[in-house]
Amino acid sequence: MYLTFQPKINNKMLYMKNAILYLSLILVFCSCASGVNKKVHLREYAFNDSGLKVITARLNDRSGTMSTLYGNSAAFDWSMGKNTSRIGGEVYKLVTYKQQDHAFWYGSRINGKVIQVETLQLKQQAGRIVPVYTIEYPGPADTLASINYMMNATAAYFP
Repeated sequence: MYLTFQPKINNKMLYMKNAILYLSLILVFCSCASGVNKKVHLREYAFNDSGLKVITARLNDRSGTMSTLYGNSAAFDWSMGKNTSRIGGEVYKLVTYKQQDHAFWYGSRINGKVIQVETLQLKQQAGRIVPVYTIEYPGPADTLASINYMMNATAAYFP
């Protein structure tokens, strides 16, 4: 006859052993993650707004572009409806960017490379307001439509 020694296993002790085993396995599997860190690549900031205020923005999904209309304080006041007549000295800049995917926000797009910057200055000459239109980054533009859009844009309300 053989005598065997079998220790009494308590349910609480078995539960604690299993809990420690499972927690250590979870710790091992969670710590075995890939060590690759993505570096954040900020896009080149090619347009300096020089203190101009954002008046409004528009998207063109067909061409994959987005545009932002900036203006000085006189242009901003006109677009907000504070001025009832044009006084001259208004400066508008319509900046068109190529859209690019946002790397950290799935499904969203942000402004990428600057395609074109159109500038409209309203100058007062001989009692009249004269628009002076220039393109800083050459690109295809409909001059009259751009001038009309910039002069008649109403300000968008941003939170």
